[in-house]
Amino acid sequence: MNLQNLLTPILTAAVMLASPAHAAFKCVVEGKTTYQERPCDDDVKKKGSESVVAEPPRRADLISPGGVVSKEENAKRSARVKSEYEPLVRNAFAAITQGRMMDYRDMTCLRTRQMLSKPQGQSVFTNDGKVWGARKVQLSELEPSNTPLMMTFKATEQRDPKTTWHRLPQQLFINVSLEIEDGKACVSGFSEWSRDLK
Repeated sequence: MNLQNLLTPILTAAVMLASPAHAAFKCVVEGKTTYQERPCDDDVKKKGSESVVAEPPRRADLISPGGVVSKEENAKRSARVKSEYEPLVRNAFAAITQGRMMDYRDMTCLRTRQMLSKPQGQSVFTNDGKVWGARKVQLSELEPSNTPLMMTFKATEQRDPKTTWHRLPQQLFINVSLEIEDGKACVSGFSEWSRDLK
């Protein structure tokens, strides 16, 4: 593993940990766990369990007093994800994988722009973009989420069979963290993970 591949998750974690955390509701029914910013539905309470846990950072602007969000507010947030956040993420990911670092920089948040202004930080982001570009990684469908500023996309890739070692088939996912600066969404970072397909 090279240093740049090691630094990317560390930088992403540092950015995420720098923000305050808030409470979330953990709902468990028949072994399936979901996290949301409002109390679990009555069905969940009857068939499963509910508990309050720490949630991902950067959600203060999304949580109403008391942590309960109305259906109308949830619909507004979903519309904003589709009309504003998702296009921003897709454009930023295309820019980084195509090596258009200045375009990517313009879509990032202040802390990420500060990292990009330093040679070491720019090198990490450029390397990630090159790796994703070489693998022809593309974002496909957006996974459902109750956390609009923490998005997960299913992704596809085309690896060279000569360089891919044999393993179980996997589904690739790309996570993206967003922040709101001056009332506008910006990208704070990307990361990837995969899950074995059964």
